[in-house]
Amino acid sequence: MWRQATSAFKNMRYSTNKDFNHHIKHLIKQGWLFRKRRKHNQIVAPSGQSVTFSKTPSDHRALKNFINDIRHTKEGYAQ
Repeated sequence: MWRQATSAFKNMRYSTNKDFNHHIKHLIKQGWLFRKRRKHNQIVAPSGQSVTFSKTPSDHRALKNFINDIRHTKEGYAQ
């Protein structure tokens, strides 16, 4: 199920981590799509490339890796 940024999902939690939520909400406002999965969620760029992330990140580098994946997706690197 793909989700567009609408008022119904304004207060939706995309992850248990508040920093992930902040970055994901910002991306959705830019036109990215969100897909909810069982253990991992997915965010898809307007170009069609996707980035998968954990709902409950436990690694201290998870946010850094997520931001780096988003940056690479925006720049057009193949993953």
